[in-house]
Amino acid sequence: FRSFYRDGRTIDEVLALVELGSKRRSWVGKLSGGQRQRLAGACALVNHPELLFLDEPTTGLDAENEQLVMEALEQLMRGKTTLLISHRLNLIERVDRVIVVD
Repeated sequence: FRSFYRDGRTIDEVLALVELGSKRRSWVGKLSGGQRQRLAGACALVNHPELLFLDEPTTGLDAENEQLVMEALEQLMRGKTTLLISHRLNLIERVDRVIVVD
């Protein structure tokens, strides 16, 4: 990642953010849906962004992986301005402000 971002995190730092350090040598195709979602979220944080845009980040996940992704998202969103689009009430309950579009 550092080849793209001068001040970016290392691969190990990114994987540690979402508790995927043990999967460092795994092919993406071998990761579960939840692991892929967590990895995608971590990749968004490589360059310490000030703004995150998350569109339905738990779509298609079972309850266990949804919980893991939600825990990772809470950590990823901490200290960042985040626009979160979701139909899931359990995700919406974790944000500071809610805007309803009808």
